[in-house]
Amino acid sequence: MENLSTAYILLKIAELTANNSLWLETAETFAGFEKVIDRQLLEKYRQTAEYDNFNRIATLAFQNWPGEFDLYLTQHLNKESQKDLYIKALRHYTKEKRDIASYSELRNLIPESELYQFINEISQGYNAEFYVQILEIEKQYEEILRFVRKNKDSYSFENIVKPIVNIYSDECFEIITEKCRKALVAYNRNRHTYQHIARWLKTMKGVGAKQTDLKTYVQSLYNLKPALPALKDELKNAGLI
Repeated sequence: MENLSTAYILLKIAELTANNSLWLETAETFAGFEKVIDRQLLEKYRQTAEYDNFNRIATLAFQNWPGEFDLYLTQHLNKESQKDLYIKALRHYTKEKRDIASYSELRNLIPESELYQFINEISQGYNAEFYVQILEIEKQYEEILRFVRKNKDSYSFENIVKPIVNIYSDECFEIITEKCRKALVAYNRNRHTYQHIARWLKTMKGVGAKQTDLKTYVQSLYNLKPALPALKDELKNAGLI
């Protein structure tokens, strides 16, 4: 295998001398060994509409560097003639970038069994918010509730509970107030703690069935003895008072 530095020298010479045959021969020789060369070769074949060659190098590039080429391939592959590779690239990009717009497209391209498998992969501790966004699209609200019950201490709790506060308002309110109670008795509470409390409670704003309960509970926090000025500030900043 020739040294990669030699490849770049030959490619530069080919460019300067406008020797297209030398450039293609060199690029093809090193295709699969250097992602920069693969990308240049893909662009060359795309610009000259050599789609068979483009697809061949696209497959090679994705096999070697899926994270480097997934988005590029979803932007430039023919969805019909290269459907399998397109789906692989889209699936990889969706999972790695947690892109919900890409998921919305992916779900319409794969069978239900594969979609279930994909969702199951995401559920394995991949990313709580992304998983819940997927469940919301699929209208799997009971599963979101089960997930919330298991992840009450999630750092992004307010985001994973938000899709179901209007559906399971009583239980969500109970979970939130219990979280607030535990936070308030924690020995290491600080302003950061109060910011979390305000965000948790804010998720219940606009939930008609719980507005009276929310107002009463927030007022009780505001009137705590001894007073907690920092908590009052955060409740006001969140528009709860």
